[in-house]
Amino acid sequence: MTDVDPLWRAVADDGGELVLAGHEHVYEWFAPLNAAGTADANGVRSFIVGTGGNSMGSFGTTHANSLVRLRAFGVMKLTLSNNAYSWQIVNESGAVIDSGTGTCH
Repeated sequence: MTDVDPLWRAVADDGGELVLAGHEHVYEWFAPLNAAGTADANGVRSFIVGTGGNSMGSFGTTHANSLVRLRAFGVMKLTLSNNAYSWQIVNESGAVIDSGTGTCH
């Protein structure tokens, strides 16, 4: 068990859709996970969006259910609607370097 397990379980148990983190200076997103940390289409999707700041970080071992990993400066454009969400990662030159959509449960 890690320090964030209780928080993750609370988000999943309460029907959360997204978790955004930014401490690591990289971009990565994961398949939706249930409260036990297992891939589940009805689970919570998580992103690490540490794409701003002074320097880029590096990646270590790829974690289970990691789907996209990028090292680039930029911003996340997150669009929320009643039953869905979409995201774009826009780099410094304005190009979209990753994007996707998800539905709310």
